[in-house]
Amino acid sequence: MTDVLSLGFGGALVAFGLGAWFLCRKKADAIEAEIAAAKSWPCVAGTVTRSKLISVKSTAGVYPSVHYQFQAGGQTHNSTRILFGGFTGTRAEAEAFVAERPVGATVHVYCDPENPKTAVLVPEGDGKAWRQNGLWIGAAFAIAGLIIALTGGG
Repeated sequence: MTDVLSLGFGGALVAFGLGAWFLCRKKADAIEAEIAAAKSWPCVAGTVTRSKLISVKSTAGVYPSVHYQFQAGGQTHNSTRILFGGFTGTRAEAEAFVAERPVGATVHVYCDPENPKTAVLVPEGDGKAWRQNGLWIGAAFAIAGLIIALTGGG
């Protein structure tokens, strides 16, 4: 028979898993809404001020880092957003992205007319990674919680 502590802890893990899944789905929805909105934003010319690959030791991967400057709303703005939801491409795609945008290059910048500080180089992205990660994280915690709750932790 399960004891109260195991049942409570297991229930908390299930609730955490469901919460993680829900929050990741909301983040994916927000990314997809930003993408849809950005496709109608005006495009202005910008200049690349820094362009390089960033290594991520924990995953042995790389992603592009592009800093750019542009004029909008009568002011100069700086940004680093290249896509919505983060870069999820391969090393070759990251290298190509940086190679196409060297320092000094002119780039198209899509900026929110209501908030020109909000800008992106490529008005695309993918919320799918957030949905998938949320599903896996949520499922892992929910399953662990159910096992603990139903077996009494032993």
